[in-house]
Amino acid sequence: IVRGRAETDVAGGTSAPRPVVVYLGDEAADLAALLDGLSAETSPVILTLAPSRDVHPVAASSEAQRRIALLAIEQAAWALASKDARLSVVETRTEIDWAARHGKIIVWAPSKLVLDTAGAPETVGDGLALAEWLAIDQDAVALYLHGNVAPPAGSRVPVKTLQA
Repeated sequence: IVRGRAETDVAGGTSAPRPVVVYLGDEAADLAALLDGLSAETSPVILTLAPSRDVHPVAASSEAQRRIALLAIEQAAWALASKDARLSVVETRTEIDWAARHGKIIVWAPSKLVLDTAGAPETVGDGLALAEWLAIDQDAVALYLHGNVAPPAGSRVPVKTLQA
């Protein structure tokens, strides 16, 4: 992360832009078209993913299994980002803030933020609970669901469905 003097001036009072969080349950069939559509958003875009479909080790403890699932999402994030130069993989709130302020389309690698934050979801599942948690954490404008994904019940963030 590179910060300029103006960006570190807290007295300036510039708040972080409110993003939209997009949950990709399954990888988009036409990633370029999806990103083209999301590029039109006036808000920064944060893509969240389900764990990769690869076979993962089974751990003897729930904490180890949680970390394996988080790493599976990170593998999926890096694989997705490798397919389009517009995507930037980020891990922390600082990286999210910087990328959002610089117009990057963000792919979230969740381990660092989830493990360092009290109250983060304890189970990873298909990643949707993490996406909703991130949307709340980032004061997102909306949570967009891509593909055949059921909206979370009682979400505190407006939920919209993107066409697959």
